[in-house]
Amino acid sequence: MKIVDKELYLGAALTQIVECIGFASMRKASATLGHYEVNDSRRLLIRYTQSERGPWYFTFRPRDVRLMKEELGKARAFFLGLVCGNTATCLLTADQLVQVLDLALAESQSIRVHTRHGASLTVSGSGGALNGKVTHHAFPAGLFR
Repeated sequence: MKIVDKELYLGAALTQIVECIGFASMRKASATLGHYEVNDSRRLLIRYTQSERGPWYFTFRPRDVRLMKEELGKARAFFLGLVCGNTATCLLTADQLVQVLDLALAESQSIRVHTRHGASLTVSGSGGALNGKVTHHAFPAGLFR
């Protein structure tokens, strides 16, 4: 079977999750690409960009925005994982996600991730800038806290 780009980038994130202490199980949460349920209690949406160098840009279509809004309305934890080429994976919690996207708007939105060599990740989006930075080790460990 031929390997396609989405498998490489999603696979990098999934491998980090499976190898992390605290991991027990994972399954597809819906038919949406990159939408998973981890440890029967957390939902994760993973998106990727192939850009080798930052800043990295992620665009979310209206259906992605609706999915995130629905997930945030449920009692379980929800996270967004952003695979930034072959450089880093950025994990946003629900609280961080609502700082950078305006989920009340059912229209396309975007997130920008930037870093300097060795520095934490700076995140901004259609809804504003994230208060603080995201550390490189937030993914995948933050899923299991």
